[in-house]
Parts: sequence; C-alpha cells; structure tokens
Amino acid sequence: MESIKNRPLLTLLAIGLLIAQLAGATSADELSGAAAPRDPRLTLTEVVDAAWQHHPYVTLPAVQQEEADALSRRARSLIGADPAVMLRHEAARAGGGTELREWEAGVELPLWRLGERSASRRVGEEARRSAETSAALLRLQVAGEVRETIWTLALAQNALALAQTDFASASELEAQVARRVANGDLAQTDLLLARDETLQRRAFVQDAELALRHARLAYRRLTGLDALPESIQESPAQHFPGMEEHPALNAPAARAARTRAELELVTKTAGGHPVLFLGGRTIDDPVGGNVDSLQVSITFPLGSAHSDSRRAEAAVALAESQGVLGQARRALERMQQEETDALEAAHLALALAQERASVAGDSVRLARRAFDLGELPLAEYLRVRHRALTAGHEAAQRELELQRQIARYNQALGVTL
Repeated sequence: MESIKNRPLLTLLAIGLLIAQLAGATSADELSGAAAPRDPRLTLTEVVDAAWQHHPYVTLPAVQQEEADALSRRARSLIGADPAVMLRHEAARAGGGTELREWEAGVELPLWRLGERSASRRVGEEARRSAETSAALLRLQVAGEVRETIWTLALAQNALALAQTDFASASELEAQVARRVANGDLAQTDLLLARDETLQRRAFVQDAELALRHARLAYRRLTGLDALPESIQESPAQHFPGMEEHPALNAPAARAARTRAELELVTKTAGGHPVLFLGGRTIDDPVGGNVDSLQVSITFPLGSAHSDSRRAEAAVALAESQGVLGQARRALERMQQEETDALEAAHLALALAQERASVAGDSVRLARRAFDLGELPLAEYLRVRHRALTAGHEAAQRELELQRQIARYNQALGVTL
C-alpha cells in the first residue's frame, strides 16, 4: 500500500532524472569538441540573416524608420504644431442683482513660420536616409562578426584535425619503438622518449578540443546555428565603391546631414510658432439678453534666451556629428590600407610556409629512413620530425589565415554578405 502511495512521487522523480539527463546531454553536445557539421543548403548570407535575428539592435532599424515616417507626416501637416482647444466659463453677480454668465470656446492653431515647413520636410528626408544608412552599417557590422566567428571556428577545427593526426602518428611511432625495444634494437630510454612524445601530442589534442568547443559555442551564440555553410571562402573584391559610398561613412554622413537640417529647423522656429485663435463667446445677460460674438486672434511669440539655447544645443550636436564623420573617415582609410597590406603579407606568408613545409617534409623522410636503418638516434629523429610537423601545421594554418584575411579585406571595403 505504501508503494502505491509513493508511485506518483517516484514517477515524478524518474521524469526529473530523465530531464536532467537530457539537459546534461544537450550541454555536453554544446561543448562537443567535434567539428561543426556542414550544411550544403546553407549560405553565408543566411548565416548573417540568422545572426541579425539574434542581434541586440535587431529592432532599431524599424524604429528609426518609424521615426522618419513620423517626421515626414509632421512636415505634411497644415499646421506647425499640435492644436489646442480652449474652453472658459465665467459667472458674476453684483450685489444682490441677477447673475451674469459668460461662455467662451475656441481652437488654437499653431502656424508654420516662413521656411519652417520646408526645413521640417528636410529633417524627415534626412532622418529616412539616416535610418537606411544606419541599417546598412549594422548589417555590415553583423557580417564582420559572422566572418570572424566562422574563421575562428574553421581555424580551430583545422588545428584539432592536425593535432589528432600528430597524435595518431606519435602513437604509431611509439608502437614501433616498443617493438624494436623488445627485439633489443633500441634502448628503454628511447621508448620513454617516444612515450613522452605521444603524451605531449595527446595534450595538444585536448587543448585543441577545448578551443573548438569555445569556437562552436561562440558561433551558436552569435547565429543560433550549429552547422556551417558548405563553402565559407570568399573571393577578393575586384571592384568596390568609393569611400563616400562605404556604409561606415554613409551612416555618420547621414547623421551629420540630419543634425544640419535640425539646426536649420530650430533657427526657423526660434521663439515658437504664431498661434491663430478661432472661437466664439456667449454672454448671458438677464437684462439685455444673450450676446454672441466671433473671435479671431493671432499671437506672435517673442524670441528670448530660451530659443538661443535651443540653437546652441543644435549647433553642438552638428559639430559632434561632423567630428564623428571625420573620425570615421580616418579610421576607414587606415583600416583599408592595413587590410590591403595584410592581404599581401598573407599571400607571401603562405608561399614561404609551403616552401618550408616542402623542405621539412624531405628532411623528415630522410631522417625516418636513417632511423629505421639504425643510423639516426631517436632523439635526433624526433627533433627533425617536430620541425616537419610544425612546418606542415603552419602551412595548413596559413592557407586558412589567407582565406580569413580575404574576408577581412572584403569587410574593410564594405562588402556585405
């Protein structure tokens, strides 16, 4: 009977343990040191789209566009600001006489100043352009994050593959040395050297697995994806727009143009809007009857220190936006020159690494033959082998680093995936 009563509790406990196991499996999968799968249907553009959906500023372009639409609607309005309704009632009694009542109602319509409406229209146009260029710049920045994350992952995968190959080769060499030690061809110290080499290569594999786990997690956090596109390589841009068409300059230039338009608008509206009042008044006089009248008036504002402060704030905003534009131009010129030089250096580095790997490969083959014939000590052979492995790894990594540098070069030129 007791077991029957506890059965629901045991069932819930079993479900909880199962969920915990599944969660643990998911966590282990997230930290897996295996290479990321490749999806032939996935493109770099789709990866950027996925990263954009996870970006903290994903809603910003739409909100900026809504702001531009609101500013354009304001410029199309027939009045310069929001209207207001005025209602007034007054009652008076003199001594013990009859009561005099008065009602007044009307609407206040702010009027456009001369040139204000066209200035307001320019603010809306520049706000729309600023929203579009900001969205293009954000897209380029997301593409840059995707490029760096993908190539970091690709380099980590390649490093792990090389480390695993080295470990397998070291294990094979250790087995061969063990057989020769058993046959009396080599000393026991040689087996210890070979064993140390195997353990060292195993440690390199563990380090590479950890680096790959981190790279895969970074890619997943950025894009929400596990798979990489089948092809992640890019071709160097042969033709690219001029500096003035680069998103990194377009966005601050549009922002500066908007602040300039806002300064012009503030200048046109200094002191406020003239206000047209349309209304009527009714006086209820028990002695003389009702008196109805129509009221029309215009109020003209006077400029003061308040309007001067608004102009000064707009001027400061314009100066700051122009400074940001100048800094962006300098940074872009420097970045493009640096990435162009880095691309040339990457080509040279790959050629030198490949030549060094070829020479080291010939050396290790000769050393292996000498070691097999007993003409070369194991320690010397391991040194030659280590140099060859290092040269081969460098050549393999340099090839991927060249592809990464091509991606950085395209990023500097404003090529958006």
